[in-house]
Amino acid sequence: MQIDWIVKNGNDKLLVVVLGWAADPTMVASVVELRKDFDIVCIYDFREIRSLDTLGNYPEIHLIAWSYGVWAAEQILPEMDFASAVAVNGTPLPVDDEFGIQKKIFELTVNNINISKFEQRMCFGMRETVKIRRPENECIDELRALQKYFQNPYKVSIKWSKAVVGGRDLIFPPEKQLKYWNSNNTEVDYRQNAPHFIGI
Repeated sequence: MQIDWIVKNGNDKLLVVVLGWAADPTMVASVVELRKDFDIVCIYDFREIRSLDTLGNYPEIHLIAWSYGVWAAEQILPEMDFASAVAVNGTPLPVDDEFGIQKKIFELTVNNINISKFEQRMCFGMRETVKIRRPENECIDELRALQKYFQNPYKVSIKWSKAVVGGRDLIFPPEKQLKYWNSNNTEVDYRQNAPHFIGI
């Protein structure tokens, strides 16, 4: 697990960004421009996971989690009190026949990892494809580690204030996301033409 401080200027507000599989902080560059009064920390690379008791003494902490990062946030930040928590194209149950990716499809993905194909599916319909910058062997190891982690049951503890769902998400089926968030009475921001990768 890697923790990168993108902005650490002594602001009163902290934004925690938890990314998904194969991601790195370059994928959230727009966050800095949009939130100039925040310190910003990015958490990614879940080949190993540990819980974090604190990220500093901030009066106000906000969370944005993308893709598998929604699940990861539940594992590493279960006790943190967030002023807001936004899930983007993911659910706390990432591999689940009812609320996430079908187990059979996930197993096929693990056994036939194709970074280039993932990039295309992640950015479906976008003018430019976002490139995975981390080494391929690192990404493979991460997905295999996640495969093991996902088998461990846990209790959802984060109170998610909003979910952003892309209608053209080819990774996390939008209908599964909507079913999960609606069943938990979570506010949904449905973006009909958005793919799996949404600039946050």
